Amino acid sequence: MSRSAAIASQISYRCSWGLLFLLEYTSPDGNIYGKLNAMFARAGKEDVVEMAKAIRVKRRDVSVPLAQVKRWHATLFDSIASTTKTLREAGEEFDKTGGESFVRDGSVYEFWYEQGLNRMSFSLYDVEVDKSGSDGELKVVQWMNSVRREVARSLPLSAYAERDAR
Repeated sequence: MSRSAAIASQISYRCSWGLLFLLEYTSPDGNIYGKLNAMFARAGKEDVVEMAKAIRVKRRDVSVPLAQVKRWHATLFDSIASTTKTLREAGEEFDKTGGESFVRDGSVYEFWYEQGLNRMSFSLYDVEVDKSGSDGELKVVQWMNSVRREVARSLPLSAYAERDAR
């Protein structure tokens, strides 16, 4: 697990009745996994109430053009296919040589996707993105980082409400 101090984030969006709802949740306290693991190590037990108090979460309602979300979808499945190929090749290399490369200081990237009754998820370990020039090695991680940066640059919905009130 990484000792990263980078802000943990979760981006959720859904389309319903022709409208797009996008939420960004961030933890300004840095890596949630690391913080909880450190608390557990100090206390020697899981104190869920204390753990919950130690993590601050900020919610931001964001406006993103529907065309942008469609671009994200268009590139998502290509990135999954590329990542699948990379993982398959790494598995074949391991089968041949028994050798495996690994990332010494990285992060866990989790991804969930739902469409109707279908669901899929990934938990991938890749390079730390707060390192200069790093965007991840796996295409799904690169895709996730690209979406995260675009959402971070997006205006909150309140900015549109203020503009429309003028």
